[in-house]
Formats: sequence, structure tokens, C-alpha cells
Amino acid sequence: MMLSARISLERGNTAEMESAIDRVLAREEPSADIYGMAAQLFARAGHARANDLTFAGVERFPTDERLIRLARSRRAYLAPGPRDVVAVLGNCQAEMLCDLAAQVPALARRFRFVPVPTYAVPGKTMAAISRDITSAVLLWDQYEMQPGTRALRETLRATVPSTCRIVTYPPVGMLACWPFASANRYSQPGPGFPWGPFPLGDRIANELIAQGVSRKDAVARYLELSRAKMPDPRRLLERDRRLWDQAEEACDVKIAEFEYDNFRTTRLFISSRHPTNADAAELLARLCAASEDALGIDTSLVRLQLSAVLPDTPEHAAVSVPLHPDVIERLGIEYCDSTTRYAWFGNAWTFEEYIERYIARDTDWQARGWGATA
Repeated sequence: MMLSARISLERGNTAEMESAIDRVLAREEPSADIYGMAAQLFARAGHARANDLTFAGVERFPTDERLIRLARSRRAYLAPGPRDVVAVLGNCQAEMLCDLAAQVPALARRFRFVPVPTYAVPGKTMAAISRDITSAVLLWDQYEMQPGTRALRETLRATVPSTCRIVTYPPVGMLACWPFASANRYSQPGPGFPWGPFPLGDRIANELIAQGVSRKDAVARYLELSRAKMPDPRRLLERDRRLWDQAEEACDVKIAEFEYDNFRTTRLFISSRHPTNADAAELLARLCAASEDALGIDTSLVRLQLSAVLPDTPEHAAVSVPLHPDVIERLGIEYCDSTTRYAWFGNAWTFEEYIERYIARDTDWQARGWGATA
């Protein structure tokens, strides 16, 4: 079996690989090696037929990215028979909540958690996006302040059944830790990198790229310019808190106080808009607490099972944007320092190594897996 799967991977034979995966997944404890090879295969083969693959005998995942993320997590709970749908409306954080919920046996055995994105998903039509929401018994609805996204959210929300319970939760993020966060127009998609090798941008680094700064001068110039333009992270944190409070006024679930109390000692974000498993797990537990009447599951059991699976669950994202040394000092961050290595598609880079590669637009490296370092 394992030899057959490896041969299929080397030859790029998708049909053989799927057959090998199907045979292994028929067992209750699938092989971790098969999961890893499945992720590699679909990454190499352009995710061929990923939409058609029945994963772990549970459900058909709507996007190839979810298949790969579950392959990374190397765990799946079998849930025979029909399950009620819990639709999770929102940005990429909704997908993360669904993936985490699928790791919790008490939830996964009774419910199918389906992300309903409020952003454009390549290759997905509105009909495909809203298909599952029309049969949902519970909707976790992410509050949205942006007018364009808010309109889409309202359109999707209007399609839920009249009997569907709706619980609203806030978007999470923290700009204070990444004061120069921006888009990266220099990060171009390529094989294995649908959003490019450096998908999360830095305004100062982009400016230096535009100036044509050499690789040997990249770090020194970045530190010089970023320190000259650095806003006070403490004032940015105050702004973050105001935005959190504003969003939570419209939400049933609140998490801002938890984030403010813990962000210095626990890594809660991997970028300005992407939570870690620790933050998402807390949000998931609070959503379950607010939905106990619809779920019929004690939140204490959810928290217990989350605490059991979380240590072995890789981070949802394959990257972690390094923190500027001055931000670490000014905000009193305790979980990292200037020597900390951060995960970047399986590599482990310090802040300075990351900045050098980013500004040099270096692609002379390979994605080596998915585990997070910091």
C-alpha cells in the first residue's frame, strides 16, 4: 500500500494515488504518510480532482486548499451517517474555525461545519458558495464593517432557513504587532504558491524594492527606514482595542478582552489578520457556548477535547510573519525576541533573514512542509 502510494506520487498518477488513499482511508486510523503524500500530490498536480475526493469517508470538501490543510493536520474523525450543517460565514477565519471544529469529536460526529466565504474564491460561483447555507441548522455569522463585504454577507445570510439559529461573532486581527502590514504586489503566484512566495506584504520592504536596494544592504536599510517611520505600537494597540470594541457591540460572541490580556505571553496571531490555533480555538469555544441550545453539546466537553487535539494540530497557515524587534520591545512581547525563528512554508527564518529574502525577492528556496516554528 505505502509503496504503491509512493510510486503514484513519483509518477504523478492522480488516479492511482486516489485509489491508494481511498483504500487507506477506509480504515479508522488513516496513515499519516498517506496524508502527507496526498498534500504533495495535489500541490504538484494542480490539485487535480480534489473536489471529487471523498476524504476520510466523511464529506466532500469544497476546495482543494481544505483538502491540503486537512492532509497537513493528519487527523480525521469518521462520522458515518447524515449530519446537520453548521454554516460558518466570514473571511478565511471561518474556514479555520471549520477545520478546528472537525478536530473535535463531540462536534464532528454530529455536525458538518461548512465555511461560507465572504470573499472571492477562484473557481467558485455564488451558487456553490451558498449551497450548504440553505440547509443549515446553525449559522455562525462574522460581523463585517466593510460596505462591499457587508452587502455580500447580507445576501448570503438571507438564504438561511427561517428556523436556523444565528450567532454573530467578530473578525479578529491585530495591526499593532505589524504596523507596516500591506499588500505585496511583488509576490507573484507560481507552482506551490497560489498567492506567491511572500503573500503577506510589508510597506517598508515594498518601498525598498521599488528603490532597487541591494540584497547586502536590505536589512540595514529596512531597519533604518522602518525606525524612522515607525508609529507608536502602543497607540496602534489603542486603535485596535477601539476597533475590537466597535465590532463586538454588534456581536453575540466577544473575544477582545481575552486577546488583549494574552497577546504578550501567547502567540495569538501569525499576521495582522490571521489568528493562530490558540486564538481560533478560544473563539470556537465561545461560539459553542453561545450556541449550546442549538448544538446540544456542553461547552466544557468542547474545551476539553480542544485542549487534547490542539498541541498536535499544525497551524492553519503555512507562514508566520516575523515581528519587528522594536515592536517586541515597545509592546512587551514575551513569547519571542530578535533571534526567534518563524515558520515560512516549512522553513524557519529570523526576522532579518525574512526581510533580506523578501526585499531580494528571493525564490531560491523550497517549501519544506507545513509545521509552524513561532
